[in-house]
Amino acid sequence: GMTTSFADASRYIGLEPDGPGPVATCYRFGQPTFTADARTCSTMARRGLAAEYDIESICCIPVEGGVLEFGTSSGPETSFWKGMPNCPDMPKDEMKKALKRRRAVYMIFWQLKGDNYTVTADFVTPEHERAMRNRYGSKRSFASLSRSIIVPADGDNYIARAARSGKEFVIEDAAVDKKLQRQKLAKKYGIGEIHIVPCEDGVFEYGKARG
Repeated sequence: GMTTSFADASRYIGLEPDGPGPVATCYRFGQPTFTADARTCSTMARRGLAAEYDIESICCIPVEGGVLEFGTSSGPETSFWKGMPNCPDMPKDEMKKALKRRRAVYMIFWQLKGDNYTVTADFVTPEHERAMRNRYGSKRSFASLSRSIIVPADGDNYIARAARSGKEFVIEDAAVDKKLQRQKLAKKYGIGEIHIVPCEDGVFEYGKARG
């Protein structure tokens, strides 16, 4: 089986900001774009990659400093989008604060799917990504590995507690906080302070490098 994802593989694809593709169009006009079948879309520069990873529909929404992309794969185990889905309400002001004031090196958006919270979007700064690649020789990061984490909505974890209470949680040092489900990952990948922020359509998480 594949050892990387469409998201990981896309990190090494350069897209022209004035190009005709859905990402560039979303960025230029500040409006969401929807691609029904990324594998056959003529303006999709990564259509070959989408076919390789069996990615079907893609939605792009503008966010602070760029574009957030999310989508579906083909097959009965995933959603089927007939048209533009209801895009999550991203906390744009909080994202701006995370990057510009808090010096965050990653951001994650958690959404409730059934009885659990899962990662539906994530971002790692290029500088932190390079640092992790130089250290470990791979594309993995704290954010990318968090995609495989399932967080029970009724559990005593930070994500669920923030969602239920409507209050932000600040983890001062994630590498040593035993209450954090991903504490060992945080220690390995050099993550220190983490902010868990509830918002309208989910829970926004961002963190700083340790030390």
